[in-house]
Amino acid sequence: LMSTTGKTSWRFLCTAEDCVRKGWSTSYTPRRFLSIPQISRLPFHSEFDAIFVVVLLGPRLLNGMTVRQWVFLADSSSPTSGDILAVEVQAKRDCCPPVDTLIPHKPAFSLNLRLERKDTVHGFWVGQASENSVFRGNFKPKEGEGGFDFDALQSWAQENGQYLTDLQVKLRSVIGVDEDALLSTQYEEVIY
Repeated sequence: LMSTTGKTSWRFLCTAEDCVRKGWSTSYTPRRFLSIPQISRLPFHSEFDAIFVVVLLGPRLLNGMTVRQWVFLADSSSPTSGDILAVEVQAKRDCCPPVDTLIPHKPAFSLNLRLERKDTVHGFWVGQASENSVFRGNFKPKEGEGGFDFDALQSWAQENGQYLTDLQVKLRSVIGVDEDALLSTQYEEVIY
């Protein structure tokens, strides 16, 4: 990473015509939100942006000065593919975890997640939020933003409430917590 100062000067590497002649791309390609099937085609450790429906927020786990929490996400492909994305989010103890704005059964988006692995025992895709990751719940992007149809995802979540509830029950049994533990805002002290 390079830093700049007040004395930094910028120069063009070449003109647009020279770039084209040399085969360099000068166009900007915006990042697009991906669905779970699209994420499954990425190489591990790749960064991605995504819009999902929040299925479950795991309990906050405290280890020293770090708060750790798992977020389980699905999209409209999940009922047929069975794919779910489990994202590990970590934050410093004195900060709010970035997932505090997320609400189960509601659409949310995340930026700069990293695909880690496939958990073959439970069938989850496992992602990790970095310190540069952003989560936003309760939002409505501008039409066409990120190449994703938000209204279709919101309609899917409303029409598939029972599927999402059943999925929550399954996930709670997998992570070994009951509903009362998830409703608690207290941190659970763990050593790992």
